[in-house]
Amino acid sequence: MRIVLPILIGTLLLVLWWFNPNEDQFAVFLTDELRAVAGNAGEQAGEAAGGAVGFLTGRLGRAVGDAAGRAAGREASGLFERENYGIASTYELDLNGRREGGEWVFLGIAGQFVPIKQPEDLQTLVRDQIAR
Repeated sequence: MRIVLPILIGTLLLVLWWFNPNEDQFAVFLTDELRAVAGNAGEQAGEAAGGAVGFLTGRLGRAVGDAAGRAAGREASGLFERENYGIASTYELDLNGRREGGEWVFLGIAGQFVPIKQPEDLQTLVRDQIAR
Protein backbone atom coordinates (compact mmCIF):
# COMPACT_ATOMS: atom_id res chain seq x y z
CA MET A 1 0.00 0.00 0.00
CA ARG A 2 2.89 2.35 0.69
CA ILE A 3 4.02 2.15 -2.92
CA VAL A 4 0.54 2.52 -4.45
CA LEU A 5 -0.08 6.06 -3.17
CA PRO A 6 3.10 7.59 -4.69
CA ILE A 7 2.35 5.83 -7.98
CA LEU A 8 -1.21 7.22 -8.00
CA ILE A 9 -0.03 10.74 -7.16
CA GLY A 10 2.71 10.54 -9.79
CA THR A 11 0.21 9.33 -12.38
CA LEU A 12 -2.22 12.14 -11.51
CA LEU A 13 0.54 14.76 -11.81
CA LEU A 14 1.64 13.30 -15.15
CA VAL A 15 -1.93 13.39 -16.50
CA LEU A 16 -2.39 17.01 -15.32
CA TRP A 17 0.92 17.98 -16.94
CA TRP A 18 -0.06 16.27 -20.21
CA PHE A 19 -3.46 18.02 -20.36
CA ASN A 20 -2.23 21.46 -19.24
CA PRO A 21 -3.85 23.69 -21.90
CA ASN A 22 -1.53 25.77 -24.07
CA GLU A 23 -1.87 29.33 -25.42
CA ASP A 24 -3.49 28.24 -28.69
CA GLN A 25 -6.22 26.35 -26.82
CA PHE A 26 -6.84 29.38 -24.63
CA ALA A 27 -7.03 31.67 -27.69
CA VAL A 28 -9.81 29.47 -29.12
CA PHE A 29 -11.61 29.46 -25.76
CA LEU A 30 -11.19 33.23 -25.42
CA THR A 31 -12.61 33.81 -28.91
CA ASP A 32 -15.76 31.94 -27.92
CA GLU A 33 -16.03 33.82 -24.62
CA LEU A 34 -15.54 37.24 -26.22
CA ARG A 35 -18.04 36.41 -28.93
CA ALA A 36 -20.66 35.40 -26.37
CA VAL A 37 -20.13 38.44 -24.15
CA ALA A 38 -20.02 40.90 -27.05
CA GLY A 39 -23.09 39.30 -28.61
CA ASN A 40 -25.03 39.59 -25.36
CA ALA A 41 -23.97 43.22 -24.92
CA GLY A 42 -25.03 44.07 -28.47
CA GLU A 43 -28.37 42.33 -28.06
CA GLN A 44 -29.09 44.09 -24.77
CA ALA A 45 -28.20 47.47 -26.26
CA GLY A 46 -30.51 46.84 -29.21
CA GLU A 47 -33.41 45.63 -27.08
CA ALA A 48 -33.17 48.75 -24.93
CA ALA A 49 -35.02 50.53 -27.75
CA GLY A 50 -38.07 48.39 -26.91
CA GLY A 51 -40.94 46.98 -28.99
CA ALA A 52 -40.53 45.43 -32.43
CA VAL A 53 -37.72 47.82 -33.26
CA GLY A 54 -35.93 46.73 -30.10
CA PHE A 55 -36.26 43.08 -31.09
CA LEU A 56 -34.80 43.73 -34.55
CA THR A 57 -32.00 45.94 -33.29
CA GLY A 58 -31.31 43.37 -30.59
CA ARG A 59 -30.77 40.70 -33.24
CA LEU A 60 -28.62 43.09 -35.25
CA GLY A 61 -26.66 43.95 -32.10
CA ARG A 62 -26.02 40.26 -31.44
CA ALA A 63 -24.76 39.77 -35.00
CA VAL A 64 -22.45 42.77 -34.72
CA GLY A 65 -21.26 41.61 -31.29
CA ASP A 66 -20.55 38.11 -32.60
CA ALA A 67 -18.53 39.53 -35.48
CA ALA A 68 -16.61 41.83 -33.14
CA GLY A 69 -15.93 38.95 -30.76
CA ARG A 70 -14.56 36.82 -33.58
CA ALA A 71 -12.34 39.70 -34.73
CA ALA A 72 -11.03 40.22 -31.20
CA GLY A 73 -10.48 36.48 -30.88
CA ARG A 74 -8.24 36.46 -33.95
CA GLU A 75 -6.00 38.90 -32.09
CA ALA A 76 -6.37 36.97 -28.83
CA SER A 77 -2.76 35.84 -28.58
CA GLY A 78 -1.68 39.42 -27.84
CA LEU A 79 -4.44 40.09 -25.33
CA PHE A 80 -3.45 37.79 -22.47
CA GLU A 81 -0.51 36.72 -20.35
CA ARG A 82 0.12 33.09 -19.41
CA GLU A 83 1.81 31.80 -16.29
CA ASN A 84 2.71 28.11 -16.65
CA TYR A 85 2.94 26.04 -13.46
CA GLY A 86 3.52 22.69 -15.14
CA ILE A 87 0.30 20.96 -14.13
CA ALA A 88 -1.85 24.08 -14.59
CA SER A 89 -1.64 27.58 -16.06
CA THR A 90 -3.23 30.93 -15.35
CA TYR A 91 -4.27 33.30 -18.10
CA GLU A 92 -4.83 36.99 -17.39
CA LEU A 93 -6.68 39.25 -19.77
CA ASP A 94 -6.64 42.95 -18.86
CA LEU A 95 -9.61 44.71 -20.40
CA ASN A 96 -8.99 48.27 -19.26
CA GLY A 97 -5.31 48.96 -19.81
CA ARG A 98 -3.83 48.09 -16.42
CA ARG A 99 -6.27 50.21 -14.45
CA GLU A 100 -7.85 48.61 -11.40
CA GLY A 101 -10.86 46.35 -11.90
CA GLY A 102 -10.46 45.12 -15.47
CA GLU A 103 -8.63 41.84 -14.91
CA TRP A 104 -10.24 38.65 -16.20
CA VAL A 105 -8.28 35.64 -14.93
CA PHE A 106 -8.73 31.97 -15.86
CA LEU A 107 -7.19 28.78 -14.51
CA GLY A 108 -6.33 26.27 -17.22
CA ILE A 109 -6.21 22.75 -15.83
CA ALA A 110 -6.93 19.31 -17.29
CA GLY A 111 -7.89 20.81 -20.65
CA GLN A 112 -10.51 23.11 -19.10
CA PHE A 113 -10.66 26.83 -18.32
CA VAL A 114 -12.20 28.04 -15.09
CA PRO A 115 -12.77 31.75 -14.41
CA ILE A 116 -11.02 32.82 -11.22
CA LYS A 117 -11.57 36.57 -11.35
CA GLN A 118 -14.00 38.50 -13.51
CA PRO A 119 -14.52 42.25 -13.89
CA GLU A 120 -17.72 43.59 -12.34
CA ASP A 121 -19.01 45.12 -15.57
CA LEU A 122 -17.62 42.60 -18.02
CA GLN A 123 -19.92 43.39 -20.94
CA THR A 124 -19.09 47.10 -20.90
CA LEU A 125 -15.34 46.42 -20.70
CA VAL A 126 -15.48 43.91 -23.59
CA ARG A 127 -17.57 46.29 -25.69
CA ASP A 128 -15.06 49.12 -25.03
CA GLN A 129 -12.09 46.86 -25.82
CA ILE A 130 -13.60 45.70 -29.11
CA ALA A 131 -14.47 49.28 -30.09
CA ARG A 132 -10.76 50.24 -29.99
